[in-house]
Amino acid sequence: MKLLIVTVSAPFGPAEAFAAAELSGLRQLGHHVTIAPVRPRGDIVHHEFDAAVDAVVASGLYSPAVVAGAIAEAIRAPGRVMRVVRVLAHSRSVVVFIKNLAVLPKALWLARMARQRGIEHIHAYWASTPGTVGMLAAGISGIGFSFTAHAADIDENNLIRAKAERAVAVRVISKDGRRRLEAAGVQASALRLVHLGVPVPDDPVPRSNGPGQLVVLIPGALHPMKGQVDLVRSLRLLEETHPKLKVSLLLAGAGPLESVLTREAEELGVRTAVRFLGHLSHDALLARYRAGTVDVVALSSVTTGGNPAEGIPVSLIEAMAHGIPVIATANGGIPELVTEETGILVPMGNPSALAAALAMLALNPLLRARLAMAGRERVLARFDTRQTSQHLAAAMGLASPREAPTAS
Repeated sequence: MKLLIVTVSAPFGPAEAFAAAELSGLRQLGHHVTIAPVRPRGDIVHHEFDAAVDAVVASGLYSPAVVAGAIAEAIRAPGRVMRVVRVLAHSRSVVVFIKNLAVLPKALWLARMARQRGIEHIHAYWASTPGTVGMLAAGISGIGFSFTAHAADIDENNLIRAKAERAVAVRVISKDGRRRLEAAGVQASALRLVHLGVPVPDDPVPRSNGPGQLVVLIPGALHPMKGQVDLVRSLRLLEETHPKLKVSLLLAGAGPLESVLTREAEELGVRTAVRFLGHLSHDALLARYRAGTVDVVALSSVTTGGNPAEGIPVSLIEAMAHGIPVIATANGGIPELVTEETGILVPMGNPSALAAALAMLALNPLLRARLAMAGRERVLARFDTRQTSQHLAAAMGLASPREAPTAS
């Protein structure tokens, strides 16, 4: 089947790397995959997309090609265009309405392109404006439509009920996301729980450090919602309680919080134990995992101050797939992945709990090994892209449904 996948910007820019593995899985199932970013910005930094898609349709939001195509499609089917555009008037706020109106030309252009290329199904990777583009393009072209809802895009509530009513299916990546969509008024019968998946290496590489030493990698944008400041503060507490331990933090990401984290580390006297790697490509990040130089991956995200809840972060799934133990906060859908058996789960906004978890893993290599094995087994059972791509295809009606593993 010929699929059109609508993203925010992938394969351009650093975001949405997770999509490459799923799209590759869909291709391996025999589907032809065309990817269309709403706003193609930046360079292609995740080269996994080269093998994951058959075609990339990229044009600026208001490029001459998009404007011309939008006008031509509006002339071709004015009645159908007016019917689907009326949906935008029900946006929950002026801001959301303007965001949706801004992507209308792109949706019209994609509708035309989809018809011309014989696209048979449109799937949007987000419930926000990519979902708007997918819904409008599908409605205008008469092609089937589905979308994935993650976490922050659920909180935005951009015409989610309208999109769900017009979709073949709504894919959620976590039970927490399913609960929140039902609370937003989406019918439970429309929802399909399909976890994000990752490729699982055949053999994990042994970690390099023994007792008393720990290299902790923190993947993700340097942003208040990711809570990296709590991990920096935990280092100071760790020095006070376990002065002989050698624990270092590697922050793999870029963002507005870097200066704050640098100042915090200096004021706490732990600056030498904190290293800023900047943005790493997906390949470079996984290369560190394969090299065995990372002992623990930590994610200390928080939801206070209006920050959105997490879905089930791919950064944690990938670390566990590579046999790396994880520490994470009980945020959003994370407890569906990280349990007492598969990692260490701590309360949000609690540097003391993070310090205790780091000390526990630094002092006990056997515990690290046990959690690494259990975490990897959980990923193999529920988050292996070879399974999740099949379940996603089934949810979209592209293949015969197969029994999915029971979520827990």
